[in-house]
Amino acid sequence: MKFTKKSKIFTISIVLALTISSLVGCSSKEKSNEKNKAASGYENINAKETEDLLASGDDIVVVDVRSKDEYDMGHIDRAMHIDYNEFNDNLSKLDDYKDKTVLLYCKTGNRSEKAAKILEKNGFKKVYNAEDGVEEHDYKLVK
Repeated sequence: MKFTKKSKIFTISIVLALTISSLVGCSSKEKSNEKNKAASGYENINAKETEDLLASGDDIVVVDVRSKDEYDMGHIDRAMHIDYNEFNDNLSKLDDYKDKTVLLYCKTGNRSEKAAKILEKNGFKKVYNAEDGVEEHDYKLVK
């Protein structure tokens, strides 16, 4: 099959247009995800990111939202305990930390994510949820 000069230019134009549109589409999706993350007020982080945050030396507030019994069995060093089931009633304990970095964790990341959403709604700006809870990752726990 013989291609004319016009058909070659047309084919190249189509390939180029598709390539550019796929790149723009990916870029837009990434920017959209970044906007959602920034707009959410909190960020889910994995175990490695959680460990890095804990080791950073930054002035962070660590909050364990598990039950009292779970907390007493072992918790991250320097973690304050606020049971998720009583979280709304104890928000005042965190009032002084609205502008600080807050790291929330629990057993599986579920309760701590719900607590992160509560903090977001209450004006906290830098909230991180350890989505890999103590059941999924071997954090260094103290009693």
